Amino acid sequence: MRSRNGIPFGVGAVRIFSGRETAEDLLDIVENSFPRMEAELARVGLDPVCEVRLVGQVLDGLLVEDGDGYVETRALGRLKERLADRRLIAVGISGTSMKGGTAREDLIARNGVSWAEDRKLETMRKGLHLLPHLHNGTVPHLFVQSLAGIMRREIEGREAELNPRIARNVARVAAELFRLSEASGKQLQLGLDPTRGQSLMYAHEVVAFWEEHLSVEGSDLLMEEIGVGPAKADEILRASVKIRLDAGHKRMNFADPTEEAKTYADHGIGVCGINLGNS
Repeated sequence: MRSRNGIPFGVGAVRIFSGRETAEDLLDIVENSFPRMEAELARVGLDPVCEVRLVGQVLDGLLVEDGDGYVETRALGRLKERLADRRLIAVGISGTSMKGGTAREDLIARNGVSWAEDRKLETMRKGLHLLPHLHNGTVPHLFVQSLAGIMRREIEGREAELNPRIARNVARVAAELFRLSEASGKQLQLGLDPTRGQSLMYAHEVVAFWEEHLSVEGSDLLMEEIGVGPAKADEILRASVKIRLDAGHKRMNFADPTEEAKTYADHGIGVCGINLGNS
């Protein structure tokens, strides 16, 4: 299902989540459990879309380093075959296994704080390089989903210090996705996911961050890294950084998702996917 401007809706989404340890575990889910879930959704009249959630250990079984880049493994070839005709819209990547369970708040806090760490791009880089392999053309773009901000308790009183760092790290990811998109001819994006309890929880907070930091420190970094002017830097940011609007998250925040979407549109901030599944 898509909106009029081609944004895919996460209605009837099948989320392939591998909290386990290996690429073989992921393939077991894709080859055995996933088709049954797809069939159940189709049975009630929904056109299933697919999201893949990967932990760091699984990535190691899909891509291996080769010089300055990565090459695919046999397991990635099998995964691509299984996903070839699926409407894959998003890939979520986390750094560690959730085996044994992890509190949602702890997971959000860990992923959020990492946006202010210098090693953020390096922890995401292999996952970003996976995207061209998985982009199968069933939708115009494929995005890597990441939490948008830092837990409020971590950033409170430190906004002046941390927001510029977050902006530069978001821009580093945008620069890498721009390079990969240019090289592969596939549209790859970062889908920031505003979530309950974060510093970028509401659309007006995202807009303020974008205008006060991403368009300043973020643009400066792009101009340095890619060697472009201000207008091109802004174009790259807007093409590579989008919002993944989850109506369920907005409902938990007591926000109207329709008004939030309008706020983004009014400020030229794109939406790469809309999830209605939890609403």
